[in-house]
Amino acid sequence: YKGAVGVIAVFDIVDQKSFDDIRNWIQNFINSTGQNDIPLLIIGNKIDLEKTSSNYITAENQLAFTKELISTENYNFQVSSIRSSAKTGENVYPGILEFSSLILDWIKNKQQDNTFQKIIPDDRFRNFPVAYIFCMNQVQGPIVIATSAAPDLELGDEKVSAVKLISSFDYEDIISNLSVTGTYTWQKPLGIFYYITFIVENLKARGGNELYVIGINADKELTNVLAGLKGLIDGFLHKAMNDFRKFTLEQNINFVINAYSPVEGSSITKGIRATLAELRDKIHESVLKWYNIT
Repeated sequence: YKGAVGVIAVFDIVDQKSFDDIRNWIQNFINSTGQNDIPLLIIGNKIDLEKTSSNYITAENQLAFTKELISTENYNFQVSSIRSSAKTGENVYPGILEFSSLILDWIKNKQQDNTFQKIIPDDRFRNFPVAYIFCMNQVQGPIVIATSAAPDLELGDEKVSAVKLISSFDYEDIISNLSVTGTYTWQKPLGIFYYITFIVENLKARGGNELYVIGINADKELTNVLAGLKGLIDGFLHKAMNDFRKFTLEQNINFVINAYSPVEGSSITKGIRATLAELRDKIHESVLKWYNIT
């Protein structure tokens, strides 16, 4: 929850327990973050079942609960409440749009009264220490092709994380979807590794293909921030994959078979590392824009 600027609590209108659990969940949020003044949206979901259910949380029940939250001592949340149906889409878009507006107003007000602190530093090298490209086939690997930090190909402290990451893959899923994005807990440097993995056909390689991974390590303090930007990050990862594949085809490079070794300052090394640098910079810029501190 750390760094949250808005809270959404969803309950099932035909599930009394989910409704009763909202207060406990809100209290857990306060205990974890110390925050009690950000926008809070209560959503009663599955209103499409009102016509077929004889026992459900009514709009009047939800309104009374909302008023109770507003009047609760030590609760300074900006509470709003909607009823919607995820199945039919009824009231989902307007409700979330209004809530997003409340969040932006909250941030603006905090900035104006100087109580809104930078939640993250603006140092991209601290926030995203290292980006990697590595590959393997049925005989060799994982082989590091490049990192954003240095041209050294030896896997040091990262080897355990790299091997565990690759062993966790569902190869049939990767092959059928052409590429797969995901996250993984990286040990050194400690953080969350955002990656895209994909298969490249190579008839010279044992098994007829090679597995590639492009990813970036993010400081663990950014975990909650980046969770909200996952779709955007996936887009940047796909671009990095496409740029890398285009570059290697143009240069006719086969990393695994030819045991490629980068030469610092060479056009190939610069080209590969430029892909990683752009990936890091694009994600970092998005994080800064999210907090409006650029």
